[in-house]
Amino acid sequence: MGLRLRFRARRRLPIFLIGALVAAGGGCATAPLTGSLNPGGRRLVLLLDSSTSMRRTDPSRVGPQGAQLVLGLVGSDDNVGVITYAKYATVQRPLRAAGTNRGGLQAQLSGLSRNGITDFASGLALSRDMLEAGRAPPGSAVILLTDGVPYRGRRRARGPALKPILDEFASKGWRIFALALGEEAATPFLSRIVAATGGAVFPVADADRLAPAFAEVATEALGYLRAEKAGREVEVVPHTGRLAFLVQGAELGTITGPGEGAAVEPIQTTAGPFQVGLVEDPAAGKWSLDAPAGAEVVALIEPSFGIEFVEGRPPERLGSREEGQIAVRLVGSADGLAKVRGRVHLRARLVLGADRSLGPPLTLKREGDVFQASFRAPTVPKETALSLVVEAVLAEGGRTFVLKRTLALTVLPGEGKRAPVPLALSVNPKGLSGVAWAGDPAPTVDLTVTGDPERGVQLETPLGTRALAPGAKTTLRVPLRGTSLALSAKTEDGATWSARVPVSLTRYRLSGPATKGLIFGDVAAGAPGGVSIPLGLTLSPGELALEFSPLAGPAGAKLTVVLEGNTLRCEPGRELPAGDYLGQATVRVVGLSLTAKRIPIRIKLLPAVHAPSAVRLRGRWGWVSTAVEIAWPRGGDVAVSFEPSALRGPAVIQPAFDLRVRPLDGWDGVRLGARTRRVALSVYLSSDLPAGSYTGTLVVLDAKAPKQRLEIPVTLTLER
Repeated sequence: MGLRLRFRARRRLPIFLIGALVAAGGGCATAPLTGSLNPGGRRLVLLLDSSTSMRRTDPSRVGPQGAQLVLGLVGSDDNVGVITYAKYATVQRPLRAAGTNRGGLQAQLSGLSRNGITDFASGLALSRDMLEAGRAPPGSAVILLTDGVPYRGRRRARGPALKPILDEFASKGWRIFALALGEEAATPFLSRIVAATGGAVFPVADADRLAPAFAEVATEALGYLRAEKAGREVEVVPHTGRLAFLVQGAELGTITGPGEGAAVEPIQTTAGPFQVGLVEDPAAGKWSLDAPAGAEVVALIEPSFGIEFVEGRPPERLGSREEGQIAVRLVGSADGLAKVRGRVHLRARLVLGADRSLGPPLTLKREGDVFQASFRAPTVPKETALSLVVEAVLAEGGRTFVLKRTLALTVLPGEGKRAPVPLALSVNPKGLSGVAWAGDPAPTVDLTVTGDPERGVQLETPLGTRALAPGAKTTLRVPLRGTSLALSAKTEDGATWSARVPVSLTRYRLSGPATKGLIFGDVAAGAPGGVSIPLGLTLSPGELALEFSPLAGPAGAKLTVVLEGNTLRCEPGRELPAGDYLGQATVRVVGLSLTAKRIPIRIKLLPAVHAPSAVRLRGRWGWVSTAVEIAWPRGGDVAVSFEPSALRGPAVIQPAFDLRVRPLDGWDGVRLGARTRRVALSVYLSSDLPAGSYTGTLVVLDAKAPKQRLEIPVTLTLER
């Protein structure tokens, strides 16, 4: 037989406690990091500057409108969290599924005070903790709003440092998209921060342009295709995840789907002057929006593919006039890529500031699965932040759609005044995870490291040093210990590479007294109700699956055990021979390949004992008696008491006056075991009782456990 018991999951992770109240980098207590999380949805954290200077740069509080707009563009299964930060960081919305009710965020954020200095570190540290608590996969993102560079003042020595936080973002594949509000914010420093995670900076000149900038960043972070021209009508291809209409300056209007043209009820969001209508899993075919004339309409489609930069191409930093290499690949399902690979072309441009393109667009040429192009960095008098924008252009249903991917770069003054070209090693998988029983040795997993495609390197690992030829692969057998695995590589010309691969080991603990064995109390064959014991097994975390084999006894006899609720029970028949019956319970964790645990089960079965089916008496008047043979059908002697019930028939014979139970044969009537004993049951028949049949019971109780009892039927025939 099989059984599943559910227990609350508790995953061991070194940095956080799920559902606990944690302290932000500045030491300020916050709300819980996660809420009703959807494990299959994406993770997106909005990190919003609430420092004193935001009163000047965003006097009308457009920032909360932008946050509401982002919330309107995510899917109902996607998880969104909101954190505000100044001197300290505070959770305003735990990371949880967006659902279909998208209202209230703008009003909540607009009512918050804006005070204190700007401390990126505390905000990013809390964002990291939120993503950790939400078990965010690679590709998760933080959208950061700021109007200045970080200032930490006297807290410089006490607050969290940025570099370790950014290293964790990079190792886990989490990106940071920064909205730089005002001239003071769009600095090379901010560019270096986001570049460390493969993210981008979006300069915003003033607050009037902030809400559209939020829409632009959300479109890129969520991987939407954007219609280049007015999107009142779009053709949706099969397997499209989401369709969104973004309307500015007017009501949303009616959204109509393909087929018979029935109106569709979208997930609707209002954010300042913007209206968002979101349709999930749209049917293939033509969709249209009946928005008012003059309204600005943008159609967004979530496709089945995305753009991914090849690591180190381009590097995060270049010298003036230095040549850089762009290399990207399309990612997605094999079927989805096969449908678009021949119809999509990729272009790239370097952008300085909000939208100053440096030179004409570059066309990326396909070589195998990689699209490549070369560019030359501009000449700059000082360190300068740039954006590299790569766009995949796709024609669908007479319209042109663009999927954009932006990467932050910095250019240093003077040729060759940068570090050597970074090495382009890669690791697979990006993180190591495994499971084991508590107390067992840590398991080992395979990690494949692929060398730089152009240079040989010396790879340094905790397991030793290995030489890697250009593009060669090596597989490491890594024991799952600690929280990360440090890898590094170097070349003779001084180029270096390093990575930390996160390590996660979930330990499953089976606890309870039953882990040493399930031993039933001795019981006689044919004992009424059998015998039972509590299961007493707890699994943490996970879901427990149990299977029980029949217990083997003397001469090949079998005894079946069953689980009822959390109690294990067996009911041996009278025909079974006495002796020891042995078997086992097999314990597994549902959905995992952990080795099953075996728990022995033992029952000692005593010989069947005499249990009279009924007691019969007959008489006319006065006392009538009969001897009753009884035995206790479980192991060991127990203290017993006798409780005869009233006998009911044409009248009622009360036990308090007219029924007596007296032990016979010298037995004291106190303790009863498997050995048969006799008692006398006597009934007084008064002359006024009418003739007829009377019935009742003689109950034998365990004095310490009254639920353990024998019930013997009693029948009296009164004759006149």
